[in-house]
Amino acid sequence: EDLYVESENIIVSVGRLEMDKQQWHILHAFKIVLSKYADARLIIVGDGELKEYLCNMSEKLGISENVIFTGYQKNVGKYLKKAKMLVMTSETEALPCAVAEALYAGVPIVASDCKGGIREMISEREIQEKKTWQYVEGGILVPEQHGRSVSNVTEEEKELANAIIELMVNKEQWNIVSENCRRLSKKYQKDNIERQWLCLLNEIIA
Repeated sequence: EDLYVESENIIVSVGRLEMDKQQWHILHAFKIVLSKYADARLIIVGDGELKEYLCNMSEKLGISENVIFTGYQKNVGKYLKKAKMLVMTSETEALPCAVAEALYAGVPIVASDCKGGIREMISEREIQEKKTWQYVEGGILVPEQHGRSVSNVTEEEKELANAIIELMVNKEQWNIVSENCRRLSKKYQKDNIERQWLCLLNEIIA
């Protein structure tokens, strides 16, 4: 499927609209991004109990005209196809399908360095925790996000906004990261996963 949106600067977020996904941080960061890129669009794919809260928050922040809530979508491919990046601000993540899909599509990921598997999915090296954003092979890691407010912007949210703007400005680096994403996605191809399971089972049997 194709998607028509009047912007080349499309930011996509995919996930349940629930407390642990913390999409309100993305809204705060996106307001800062709009001060640099007035044509930017934020597409939030997913549904959940926070949908009304997030819609109301985008209204209060004055960014609702640039934010699209799609609700639940079975196929996110048409959104990733147009995306400059996938943004995630979860409190915790295991091995999120949205990140695997973005890697396969060559879409850089900007994500909170939260507990779980995101760091493992988008980085091939040891990461030292920082209070600023940092490039990794598959995108940019930003500090963990904390707090919940409609009006107050945290330092972590400012770092998230800076990371998003960096990927929009630095087209050369974006191209490098996009190629890295496609390469990283091969770890999750069927043949590789089958091979790992067979090796494990053979070890157990032996």
